[in-house]
Amino acid sequence: MWRMCDVDRLPPDRTYRELLLPYLLPYVAYTGVGMLPASLVSPELAQGIKLVATSAALAFGWRQYRFGSLSARHLFIAVACTPIALLLWVLPFWGLNTLVAPSTASPVDSVAYFGLRMFNSVVLVALFEELLMRVYVVQCAGQAAQVPDKPFL
Repeated sequence: MWRMCDVDRLPPDRTYRELLLPYLLPYVAYTGVGMLPASLVSPELAQGIKLVATSAALAFGWRQYRFGSLSARHLFIAVACTPIALLLWVLPFWGLNTLVAPSTASPVDSVAYFGLRMFNSVVLVALFEELLMRVYVVQCAGQAAQVPDKPFL
């Protein structure tokens, strides 16, 4: 029978405590920048800062992340399907954005804001959420269930 912990995506030579920072930091960076007030930073700039800060946090922990094998076939499918998936996901939002009357448009209705927000939401959130929740949290919970005497952190 296959169990979730049979697929080990955490480095075996590190403790959960040592791995917490590389897996949690992108989430903290993304949400931390999201809490900046609009009076301090424009919405477009906030999205740009979010992109840079979250990408830097992902780069910081990149050596700790372990991904499955990637073949040429996987790469081709990912590259071929990405534009289709983005169009199917983004077009409804773009259409809703264009329905807003110019008199009710806010400063965050710019193309830069929309593009950065969609990229951040579609790519960055998906990446760090999968790493944190499906790799770190699931592995920790699986290990805690298998070895109840071992401390969680």
